Amino acid sequence: MTNEEAKELYFKAVGHFDRGEHEQALAFFDELDQHRPNSRHVNHYRAQCLIALDQLEAAEALCSKLEGKLEADQWTALQQKLSKARTALADTHRVEAEAQQQAAMQQQNTPANGNIFEIESVYPVSTDQAAVTGHVKSGVFHQGDTLTLVTAAGMPLMAPIDRIGPAETPLNLVRAGQRTVFLLRVEPNLVAPGTRAFSEVQQESYAETMVVSTDSPSPQTVGVTADLLDVEKQVKRGEYAEAEKVLTTYVEQHPENGVAHRLLARIYLEGDAPLRNVDRALQHIRKAYELGGADDPAVIDILAEALAAHGEAEQGLRFLERLYGVTQTPEARTALAKRIYAYRDANDLGHVWEFSDNCADILFTATNSAEVLTALQRGTVALEAHCRKDRIGEWRPIETLLVPEHPEIAALFTTAKTKKGSGQNLIWLLLIALLTAAIVAALLLFHIE
Repeated sequence: MTNEEAKELYFKAVGHFDRGEHEQALAFFDELDQHRPNSRHVNHYRAQCLIALDQLEAAEALCSKLEGKLEADQWTALQQKLSKARTALADTHRVEAEAQQQAAMQQQNTPANGNIFEIESVYPVSTDQAAVTGHVKSGVFHQGDTLTLVTAAGMPLMAPIDRIGPAETPLNLVRAGQRTVFLLRVEPNLVAPGTRAFSEVQQESYAETMVVSTDSPSPQTVGVTADLLDVEKQVKRGEYAEAEKVLTTYVEQHPENGVAHRLLARIYLEGDAPLRNVDRALQHIRKAYELGGADDPAVIDILAEALAAHGEAEQGLRFLERLYGVTQTPEARTALAKRIYAYRDANDLGHVWEFSDNCADILFTATNSAEVLTALQRGTVALEAHCRKDRIGEWRPIETLLVPEHPEIAALFTTAKTKKGSGQNLIWLLLIALLTAAIVAALLLFHIE
């Protein structure tokens, strides 16, 4: 290589270096080193390129050759660059190792399948609450579920879901593919974007409050036996005092007879003072429930009334709703539905509307028409969704169930139909205009010919 060629190659390499193209510059400087070895200028550039490319071992070896050959300020600057590069590379390796460790721990703690939510952003709400946005990777999350997160230190962290969606129109659940907001009961500084949260797959369950025997009931618990026919007639006639004496003795001799316990419960619930005793009524009706009366409408009806008299009307409602869920015949379901409506009104429990999604899951629950209206206006619930009242009855279109009773909701459907009709009319007008234009063009073409 001639001196002119070496000079040209040197300036080309420096040009790449000045533009930050260190890989190309290093290739040219290496070529120069082969033809003009041990040039301190070339090796100075080569060392800087190696540092920029994180090839620190080769840079250190080259720096050792340059010691004593560079100006003092050049040597100091080169050593500083090398030291900063070592620190930066160590930090990078540490961060990568921590990320890998966290990912491994998260993978270890994350179920192979189930409910997985990926957190994208975190907003502190209070010292023990955080709002997180993100999307559901798989599964279904319900309000009240508890999320498990993995902290930066690799420790699992429990975070109950206090709310799904905005405060104005909270949702009961979200499923795979949806984006949403969770209000979590957790310290905000413990949650980081990019964290994956998961929860166990929850099966729908009914919160039982009593233990029901799984054994088959004995024959005397199924119906009224002959020796109880007369006392049952007394109870129906309201002759409570006489019936109570007979039944008390009978229960002492036949403690496993559920019918006797049911009749006693009715006496203590419906009788006048001093015979009326709600605590005793609850004691006997619970015994009747345990002895095979879990699916007996007569037992459940007295149980609900006794709980209401005891100040636990909502608990009584649960038993009525549970019975409705297992009742099969249409006539019995209709009668029980009317009983539930009446029970709610009698005990000031209000009413509730449930809205289902396409998967027949309950998406949204409201306790008054104003909440329903807000959810429909915001699009939380689609106008085409189905609903039911008080958790009973068949799922019916909103327009069928709610519109006749609530004019403000009916107005939404009227507006939607008007917009739809306007859109259809516009389409027809456009089609007519296009057809007219086509006919005029055809006539003009015919005239020209």
